[in-house]
Parts: sequence; C-alpha cells; structure tokens
Amino acid sequence: MNKNPTAAGCPSGNVKKSFCLPTRPVYKRTSGKRVLCDALNRKKASKCTKNSCEGNMKRCTQWLVLLMVVLTAANALAEADGPDHWKVAGVAAGDVLNIRQEPSGKSAKIGEIPPDGTCVKNIKCVGGLTFEEFSTLSEAEKNKIKKERPRWCYIEYKGLKGWVAGRFLREGFCEQ
Repeated sequence: MNKNPTAAGCPSGNVKKSFCLPTRPVYKRTSGKRVLCDALNRKKASKCTKNSCEGNMKRCTQWLVLLMVVLTAANALAEADGPDHWKVAGVAAGDVLNIRQEPSGKSAKIGEIPPDGTCVKNIKCVGGLTFEEFSTLSEAEKNKIKKERPRWCYIEYKGLKGWVAGRFLREGFCEQ
C-alpha cells in the first residue's frame, strides 16, 4: 500500500485505515449525467482518485439488490406454509374432523368440522415431511416419518381456532 496518501489522491489527513475519505462531494460524468459519489464510496488509498467512485457505487447497488432478493425469498419461505384454505378429505360420512386445543390426538377436543367441510382457513402447519424428504425418500421411509412426526395444522373454522390432523386436509378455497 502507498504510505503517502496525498500522493495517492487523498488530501492529507483524510485517510482512515487505508481508505480515502473525500472531504467534498466528488462527481463523475456518466452518459452525460452528473452523478454524486459520496463518502460511502471509498477506495483503497493507493487507488483513490476523484473519479474512482463509479465501481464502488455499482458494487454497492449489486449488494443492495442481492440483499433485497435474499430478504424477499426468506419472507416468502416463512409465509409459504400451504394454501390459504383447506377442505376436509378422508373423513367418513357420519364422522367429524376434531378440532383440538393442542397439536396432539390426546389434546382436548374444542370443536369439529363435518366430513364435507370447506372454507377452513390455514394459519400454519407443523410436523410432516420437509420438501427434501418428500423429494428424495422412498415411500416406506416417508411413511415412517409421517408416523413419527404427524402433520398438524392450526386452522380457523367458523370463528373457532384450533389444531386438526393434517392428513385429513386438502387444498381448498373459500368464496366468502
């Protein structure tokens, strides 16, 4: 690194940890437009010049775009927990799907949904197979995991919120 920051394009006393910090706004002409390069656009003191900010701004913009994509994807994954609404499936006529206080068959029953129930609002689900397990395991391995970690979904049905066994739910819709 250049030991003389003044010779490298930085005003004397304006170097901090090998970075040139401009004391006044630096402008760069790009496609006929005047672009402001501020103190956040630093370069190593050995490479610092009045017109050296363009590459740093481009890198900064790329990092911001990448960060936005990652945060958006993370948010999408956090919210991607099945459809908005379920319908009941696999419950025999004359039987009901129990709504429970906790995600367990041993938990207290707090309500029920008829075997043809629709418009069951999905709030969240827990347990069951991960996408990787679903995509890669054999049917026997999948069945073993389903028994060890049954899927339970927290739902709302006609104003009542509780847990139901996920194996009795299929993607549905609600016309309300």
